[in-house]
Amino acid sequence: MTDIEGNGPKWLEWLNERFSNGDTANLPPELNEILTEATASDSVDQHTLAIIKGALQMSNLRARDIMVPRTSMICINENDTAEQVLATFDANPHSRFPVVGDDSNDIKGIVHAKDITRELIKEQSSTSINFDSIMRKPNVIAESKPLNELLQEFRTTRQHMAIVVDEYTQVSGLATIEDVLEQIVGRIVDEHDAPDEVGMIGETSNGTYVIKGETSISEFNEYFESNLSDEEFNTISGIVVSKFGRVPDLNEEIDIEDFHFEVARAEERKVSSFRMTKKTQ
Repeated sequence: MTDIEGNGPKWLEWLNERFSNGDTANLPPELNEILTEATASDSVDQHTLAIIKGALQMSNLRARDIMVPRTSMICINENDTAEQVLATFDANPHSRFPVVGDDSNDIKGIVHAKDITRELIKEQSSTSINFDSIMRKPNVIAESKPLNELLQEFRTTRQHMAIVVDEYTQVSGLATIEDVLEQIVGRIVDEHDAPDEVGMIGETSNGTYVIKGETSISEFNEYFESNLSDEEFNTISGIVVSKFGRVPDLNEEIDIEDFHFEVARAEERKVSSFRMTKKTQ
């Protein structure tokens, strides 16, 4: 049976409500036995088993565990011109953006790219955007909010993004419904992600490559016939972070020998992937 809102099968919800009681490190013995037997008899495949276990672990995870940290949030300033907003769209193909005032701690609301596009079409002669008429009130949650409760809140409010705050009500990041669902079903790949089948290195278009952070330097060198040193670091993420001297933020760029790297996906303590182009000779 499938949820009519498209947020997943209802048996996931049932399992989560029945067994996610705050102590889900181990499945209840009777359920574990049933799942083991079902998997052995091919009634439940490994992928389904992983989804069930992911659903059962939801209450052990908090918003802070999945949020995009504040330093990596892609925001639109309330004073941005139409040209600046379109540039943000072009560089970051998301559907929703926080609108901020003085800084990323001053959240004015959440705006959908579709609504901004409509506003720009309507006000063709204007270079400014009236965000007050199109942005929605932000859904603000605590860092400690359990993911099973957050998923239910997303469904009830029909919102797809929440602003995460710390104990002092300062913005610490944001979480989306996609971030929550990925804890159950695994990474959700869209048309802007490099296909998994390309492995650690994938070519997108116009000579741009997506490089996963854990790509070994030796694999990178073999693929591009390059000579990046692997004496100090084993991975591309390691060598790029060392050049920055810190964990870089989303969209930060740096040149290393014949290659230009841009952070494509970043978390608080690591960089998951890069966009890379070869520098012109």
